[in-house]
Amino acid sequence: MREEYVKEIPIKADRSTIMNLLTDAHLFAGISGHISIYKLFDTTLNDFVPQADANNPGDKYKIAFLYQDESGILYCLDGVLQGPQVNSNSVTYSGHTDDKQLSLEINFDVKDDNVVGLSLIHI
Repeated sequence: MREEYVKEIPIKADRSTIMNLLTDAHLFAGISGHISIYKLFDTTLNDFVPQADANNPGDKYKIAFLYQDESGILYCLDGVLQGPQVNSNSVTYSGHTDDKQLSLEINFDVKDDNVVGLSLIHI
């Protein structure tokens, strides 16, 4: 089942501030309300470790993903978030649950008129 959510959001901030906010994975996760980062991938140790123990952090994170289904049941699933992947006008995060039952891609297109285009693809 593939679901896609697309929305444009006006933000009263300059482009630099918007890009700084979207490229900080911890801020992004906190703002989302659905993602909680609890470990980061250390490229030297080749493993997920608590943030304080990371010597050489990469761009992968262990997360708890919260969502509610149509009947109102709340789920908390372990997973991995990767990103941000930054291009000149966009920031992308991708992730999946550990059981691979849920995959997602979140893309932000930062436009010149302080509008952020958000697309969320849930596969």
